[in-house]
Amino acid sequence: MAKPRLSKEDWIAAAVKALADGGVGAVAVDPLATALGVTRGSFYCHFADRGALPAAALLWWEDAGTTRIIELIRGGPLISALLPTGR
Repeated sequence: MAKPRLSKEDWIAAAVKALADGGVGAVAVDPLATALGVTRGSFYCHFADRGALPAAALLWWEDAGTTRIIELIRGGPLISALLPTGR
């Protein structure tokens, strides 16, 4: 069976989860590759080195957080999801 082809975004999502679960030290290529079911070569198709992954995860986090705040300010669809029910 062929190994899945992962995107850069797949690696970033795995890094964000690892960061949340185990801190910066958990964002390591080999454990993430194992968790994703691929070889470390997949990582190097998308990133020059290990330091690029936490940097990309941080940029994703900043973008996602900024988008959420903008939606909240504009009263977009996210605001209703954050309000407690019954109010």
